[in-house]
Amino acid sequence: MPAPSSAGLSSSSSAAETSTTSRVSSSTVPSTSRTSTLVASSTTKTNAPATNSTSKTGTSATPRSTAPAPTSTNSATGTGSAVRTTAATTAKTTSTKTTTTSQSPTCTPSPTTELPASATWTLCPYVRRDGSINPDVKNLPDTGWITTMAEITHLSALAQAAGRSKTGYADAARFIRVWFTDPVTGAKPNLQYGQLVRGPGVENGTYTGILDYRWITKVANAVSIMRAANTTQWSAADDSAFNVWGKQYINWLTTSSLGNQAYTATNNHGTFYINQLAAMRYMVGDLQGAANALAGYFSGIYLNQILASGEQPLESVRAAPNHYQAFNIEAMLVNARLGDQLGINFWSSKTRYGATIQTAVNYLMTKVPASDLALADLAPHVATVAAAYGDPNGVYAAFLKKADSSYTSQRYWFYDQTPALPYSPYAQAIASSISASMSSTSTSTAMSGTASSTSTGTGSYGQTLVLSTSTSDATTSSDSSGLGTTTSTAAAATDAPTTTDDADDDASTSAPLTTA
Repeated sequence: MPAPSSAGLSSSSSAAETSTTSRVSSSTVPSTSRTSTLVASSTTKTNAPATNSTSKTGTSATPRSTAPAPTSTNSATGTGSAVRTTAATTAKTTSTKTTTTSQSPTCTPSPTTELPASATWTLCPYVRRDGSINPDVKNLPDTGWITTMAEITHLSALAQAAGRSKTGYADAARFIRVWFTDPVTGAKPNLQYGQLVRGPGVENGTYTGILDYRWITKVANAVSIMRAANTTQWSAADDSAFNVWGKQYINWLTTSSLGNQAYTATNNHGTFYINQLAAMRYMVGDLQGAANALAGYFSGIYLNQILASGEQPLESVRAAPNHYQAFNIEAMLVNARLGDQLGINFWSSKTRYGATIQTAVNYLMTKVPASDLALADLAPHVATVAAAYGDPNGVYAAFLKKADSSYTSQRYWFYDQTPALPYSPYAQAIASSISASMSSTSTSTAMSGTASSTSTGTGSYGQTLVLSTSTSDATTSSDSSGLGTTTSTAAAATDAPTTTDDADDDASTSAPLTTA
């Protein structure tokens, strides 16, 4: 899997890390007029050219680089944005017009007295400053909208599945129609203008904008819930229309230049790309395609993402190293969850340094609290790892309690339960223990001449789990320190099936073979 050369941290390449995903037609170019109050300020000058040396088209690629690919402003800290600068060093302004002649790559911060504000949007290039936020982001609200839409769609479906709502399915179906499939309001199945670069030339999106649609896994999860419920609120027409949209989006992801760049990114952008591709392939019924995408990730870029210590070198060099490591862990956990739904154990996959996702979480637990990552922000990931790998020593439970004494009432706790991850190391160890216990019981019963069976493994998996969590042989990972007191809350909380997955580890659900 070839990868493009990534921009350095202080690069002046014009990666559009500031603008959010734009839900516009692929034939629509965003307006170039903005007020001067949206100009990002800077106190330094740069002589680096404002060109994007990492872009490529088709399937061509430059050699893989160890430097991280540009990141998104839409993660928790919003770092990695572009700052508008003026390249006109010999501009002369008259009372009627502005004449600009660019004679050198020297850039001055915007706003500038040499050009009117309206002109700088089209004449001034952008440079990337890791850790800075372009105020332009606030003027394009679509990224916040998709986050809210995905959350409420997912929670609406979950609420009715849990018997807590009578309109959840209808609401979820309506949200999906309005955002995706309605011929008037629906979004086009591409992100051609996601995180677009403003400035001279044609304004197009960048591959970093694909990250903004990571929330689509929650929508796919909602669809899985409604399909499992066989509700009439999610009609055959609804299902067909969204499948068409999904297939078109998959096609764009896998054939467009921007999609190819995201696919070959070696850091969190590449990880989140697989989230979307696998989830959408699953949703449209391409289970083998989903499995192939996940296998390609864990045998590809994942191999270089976690060192033996647990540090993630492609994320730790960022302006907010702890935040970005947690961000990539979020995406890695989703990929492992998706594999679990397909009956594949990616939890035990190791990088070339012998590390697993659990190793990365354990490492980050030693770094928080930090200025760029709070205990509570890491807690959902810790709960997932505890459920997947076990917690015989109570280390994870202690961390969760320290982060939030009421963590067992948080949303993430209810779906971060071992029964939801049947192919995880801890679940498999429990199953083996139960099988061995049943075999022993059957043998003892036969030898005593008793005709009746005394097996206690016939109850729900959640009930069996409670009986088995105290056994020391239920853990299989050498760096395991998962939940010491797992409960059956997740399995008993709803009549819906108990498999789960989620894009941001804070609101997943129970659904059979769910994608998010």
